[in-house]
Amino acid sequence: MTQAYRYALDPTPEQSNLLRSHIGGTRFAYNALLELVQKNWNENQVRKASGEELTDKDYPRTGHLDLQTIWYQHRDELAPWWAENNSSTYNYACLNLSNCVCAISVPQTRDDTPRSSTYHVCSCLPENSLPAQ
Repeated sequence: MTQAYRYALDPTPEQSNLLRSHIGGTRFAYNALLELVQKNWNENQVRKASGEELTDKDYPRTGHLDLQTIWYQHRDELAPWWAENNSSTYNYACLNLSNCVCAISVPQTRDDTPRSSTYHVCSCLPENSLPAQ
């Protein structure tokens, strides 16, 4: 038998501010990284349309640790206040974006046969932000 418990949070004003800061930092980092990835995808789409040959190196890697590296490279310019929050704040942003991007590009089947019904579309990305196939 499974039993659920419900707890009420009653943070102090200081704790409330910290919670808001961490949640806002995660959301900011997620959106900032998404913007960087989308910008790259859009630039590469223009390059591809002009006939330029693109390789995998032209696209940023979107794995969890790859996105963390991108965050580390850009965090000072994007969010000078980043040190006010715990590192896990930004780790979760990288993890969530990576899961979302991977869900779009990785089929469910083991044989990697691309079928439209096997791809997940992540609701956390706007439809017009998906890279052209």
